[in-house]
This record gives sequence, C-alpha cells and structure tokens, in this order.
Amino acid sequence: MPLPRPVTTHDIERIAMETHTAPDPVGLAMDLVAAATHGGLANPGEDTGFALQLAAELLQAHGDLDAAEQVARQAADTDSVDDKAYIISYHGELLLRLGREKEGLERISELKPLIWSQPIVACHVSDALVEAGYRETAEEWLAGMAAEALGRRNALKSEGGLEYERAVALSRDLLTVLHNLGFPDQNHDK
Repeated sequence: MPLPRPVTTHDIERIAMETHTAPDPVGLAMDLVAAATHGGLANPGEDTGFALQLAAELLQAHGDLDAAEQVARQAADTDSVDDKAYIISYHGELLLRLGREKEGLERISELKPLIWSQPIVACHVSDALVEAGYRETAEEWLAGMAAEALGRRNALKSEGGLEYERAVALSRDLLTVLHNLGFPDQNHDK
C-alpha cells in the first residue's frame, strides 16, 4: 500500500493496526523510514519516532534484525518519541538478540535512573531483558531496585511525605513486576 503524502499521525496509527495484512511489510517499513527521514511526515515533531518505531517492529517481525536495530537506534535518538523509555528498551533488546550483549545491556541500563520517577520503565526494562533471553539479569536488576526502593522507604518512613510515598509505590510496583514475571517472591515486606 503506497503511503499518502504527507503521512499523518492517523495514517501511522492505521498502518500499525493493519501491519499483519500488509502485502509488503518490509517495503512498508522502508516507506515509513523514508517518510520519517526525508520530510514526508505531516507532523515530524511528533511522529518521527513513532514512524521509525513502527518500521523497526515491522522489520523485526519479518526477520531482519540488523535493519530493525538500525531503525530502532534512529527512533531512540529522536526527540519525538512518545514513550522514549520503550524505544530505548526495545533498541537494547534488539542489540541483545543480535549478540551485542555489552551494547544492549548498556542501552537498557540508561533507563534504570528513570525508574524512580517513572515506574512503568521497570516493565520496559524487564520485558526487553526477558524477551531477549536475559531473564536472570532482569530478576537481578529488578530485585536490586526493589531492595533499594525498600531501603529508601524504610529510611524515609519516619519523615513521611512525597518521597516516602514514591518509595512505597515503587517498591510495591517492582515487587509486583517480579511476581508477574514468575520470579520467586522476594523476602521483603510489601
């Protein structure tokens, strides 16, 4: 299906919904990359990352991990990604799948500091690691962060306040993610 020019947010959303029926998904991915990198988007400030992310996912789904990694890198390096943490974790996952362990773990590690302010990032980190076959690393990282959050919670307990509430919520969220992934229950108070 030829892409309209300029490609709108609605067009990209429609493509995302219909990728499983696209007659030439790789060609569609390349058209999305071209639109994103050569001025073919109606709203490049918001849609460049989205178009590149979708293109990377199409390429991965059709077995071209090298091309998917290159496009995911471009998406992660743009400022127009709605969920920057997701695309960074996805890029790290692709690097791990390609056997580029050091790069992949470094890429995913970039997200660890964000977990304190955006707990959903823990899901992105764990999903990327587990999907790439690094289940033990996911458990180790999440358990370590949960222990740190519990330590913060305990240290702030007498003070209360927003930081204490964040530590409580984060420790609970991390322990829930660990549990939902089927990891053994951690020996911590919930």
